[in-house]
Amino acid sequence: MRIDSHVHSTLPSMREDLASYKEIEPYWSLLVTLDPFNHTIQGWATPEQMIADMDQAGLEKIILLGEAQTRHENCF
Repeated sequence: MRIDSHVHSTLPSMREDLASYKEIEPYWSLLVTLDPFNHTIQGWATPEQMIADMDQAGLEKIILLGEAQTRHENCF
C-alpha cells in the first residue's frame, strides 16, 4: 500500500478571498500565488482532482494536513 504522509490542500474557494488571506498571513502570498511562474505544484485542487492525482500516482491513502498559520490569532 502506498501512502503519501504529507499532503496540503488549498481549496479553490480560498482563491476568492486570497487578498484577505495575504493581509492576515503574509506567508500565504508565497504559498498560494496565482503567478503562473511561481505557484504551488498542487495548485487549487478540488477534492475530485486530488483523488484523480492520487490514482495517477498510485496512492491508496494520504494524510491531509491542515492550513499552516504563522500567527496564533489566525488559527481556526
